[in-house]
Amino acid sequence: MTEQRIQELERVEFVWDTSAALWSLRFRELCEFKAQFGHCLLPLRYSSNLMLGRWVANQRHGYKLYSEGKQSGMTAQRIRELDSIEFVWDPLAADWKLRFRQLCEFKAQFGHCLLPFRYSSNPKLGRWVANQRHDYKLHSEGKQSGMTEQRMRELESIEFVWDPLANSWSIRFRQLCAWKAQFGHCLVSPEYSKLGKWVTRQRHHYNLYSEGKPSYMTAERIRELDSIEFVWDPHAAVWKLRFRQLCEFKAQFVHSLVPPEYSKLGPWVTTQRQNYKLHSEGKPSCMTAERIRELESVEFVWDP
Repeated sequence: MTEQRIQELERVEFVWDTSAALWSLRFRELCEFKAQFGHCLLPLRYSSNLMLGRWVANQRHGYKLYSEGKQSGMTAQRIRELDSIEFVWDPLAADWKLRFRQLCEFKAQFGHCLLPFRYSSNPKLGRWVANQRHDYKLHSEGKQSGMTEQRMRELESIEFVWDPLANSWSIRFRQLCAWKAQFGHCLVSPEYSKLGKWVTRQRHHYNLYSEGKPSYMTAERIRELDSIEFVWDPHAAVWKLRFRQLCEFKAQFVHSLVPPEYSKLGPWVTTQRQNYKLHSEGKPSCMTAERIRELESVEFVWDP
């Protein structure tokens, strides 16, 4: 090589360092990608430019080696150039921040973080939320997890719900308290929206719990429900309610001959006579000796 040859080659823009030239080429392509899409998070298998996708992955790997003091093609100058276009060195961490921002927007719009797993408006966000709960569970058990103390603090700062089932129970309980305050009782009909179905499930799980079978009912929940006079056996409660109404009828009219069409009490009285007849014949019936004594204490007429 001579000075003359060097000058002639440089006149035609001869590339002396092909690695540096290739790096500059890919960097320009990445800048174009950023200008088009607004970010540098292109996938490894970027179909429009497979070489660029692999190059981006190599930059992250080279940066990791450089940070650990190991041999790498990464340099301080290249880091500055990549940082100048907001290059993402850790795409997993960047994705976490992106989803967290989206969750904050969801919370601002709806007032809570209880979005469903299959959230049609943003399916990735729904799956991400489920993954945070799974990672939190692993973290709590001392197992390897992507959850960190910092992430926990960030999520809890927006009242993130780690256990949606427990939270759902609290929401329904508050609704039941509001119902009790308005109507004076907890006898919510199963047909009454979601609260009625929830009340029915509490009774079912209470029975399972009482029998020592698997159930989500707990002693604490029983205490909470008992504190608002929750009715575990609605049939028995209705019977007592109707009996009180019968006592009031007797006090007003001096007899227990309630007409069959008299409000809800009339049909109930008719049912008592039918159940008494079945009971007398030794057939299955809701009538009991205790109920017979209570009815006869108000001179109930079995055969009008």
